[in-house]
Amino acid sequence: VLRQRVVHVEPDQVALVHPEVPVDVDAPASRDVGPWQRAAQRFEEDFGGGVSQWATTTFNAAFFAGVPIEEFKAHSFYISRYPLGREATLSYPHPDVVFVNDYASTMLIKTSVGKDRVTISLYGTLDGRKVETETGPKADPKAPETECRRDPNLKAGTERTIQKPDWGYAVRFTRTITRADGSTDDKSWTTTYSPKNQVITYNPPSTAGAPP
Repeated sequence: VLRQRVVHVEPDQVALVHPEVPVDVDAPASRDVGPWQRAAQRFEEDFGGGVSQWATTTFNAAFFAGVPIEEFKAHSFYISRYPLGREATLSYPHPDVVFVNDYASTMLIKTSVGKDRVTISLYGTLDGRKVETETGPKADPKAPETECRRDPNLKAGTERTIQKPDWGYAVRFTRTITRADGSTDDKSWTTTYSPKNQVITYNPPSTAGAPP
């Protein structure tokens, strides 16, 4: 384990991810770990890798603890390593992942960051609530487009696909909390993903030596 942190959240206290994210942007491990959105319909790699893994893991820990979710935002494009729809990203100062400890006892949040793993563990006194979730089908599909960019570094007369296309769509997921007295609380969220364009780079054939 590279780093651990423990945070105490009192009853009715709001927990935010931002103050707890241990990211050193000067460290090699924080660079080019994952895609970072720099322009609409296109990914480019930059500083910031690992932050979304932290946000998504924290969001799901809070989600399945059955606590109120006050703020979260999914990525603009779907990333296959995350649960469909049920994921989160971060920026500063927003979006953030914000939730409330509505248990009667103090909640302990233990976070561990390893070489290839982020673990978020929530500890407290259970009150009998149970959490179930259901994710609906993809809806409202939107087709991607093709974007072509000239790249003089490629061999003349060649092209290269640097980003494969993916459709955009909406997906709805629901959380049902069943409490010890049998009462239930249902809440649904809808995540809308933008289409991811196909990006092709090319370098036209050389005209050197061609007849005028």
